[in-house]
Amino acid sequence: MKPKTRVESTVASAYDRLRGWHAWTFKENPTDTQLDLYKEFPDFKGFLEDEQNPEKLRAVFVVCLYQLFMDNAQSERVYLVVPPKIKSWVEDELREYIRSLLKHLPVDKREQYLQRIKLFGFMYRVHQEPEELKRWAAYGFTSSDLLPAWLRGKLL
Repeated sequence: MKPKTRVESTVASAYDRLRGWHAWTFKENPTDTQLDLYKEFPDFKGFLEDEQNPEKLRAVFVVCLYQLFMDNAQSERVYLVVPPKIKSWVEDELREYIRSLLKHLPVDKREQYLQRIKLFGFMYRVHQEPEELKRWAAYGFTSSDLLPAWLRGKLL
């Protein structure tokens, strides 16, 4: 068996960390669908989905958390790219996810997490972005949506 290259071990580490973040945040093991995204990250950063699917949204949220807390870029925003038609539902779901996350934290860690979560943002008009965002994940677009190539090519 040949040793892993640096890139291979980094990807494996990201997969393990995403699985761990998921289990810790939602107090459940990831589903096969969620694991599919975690295995493909960072080459893929979201799902093509035309319905409100909490299972897939949770996986995309975990990808955002990973980028907020595990990437070296400590002060850069992470964007969740979603179409305007599901904006309200996504915001409501994520508000609940964040509340749940903060409840699990020791009191002395909450402020640190809140500071990082403030770097989390939404983007609804992605067609206006000609270049790929540095840190992002996406949910809720369909194959018929007009999307920039950098986004379309990174959705399962």
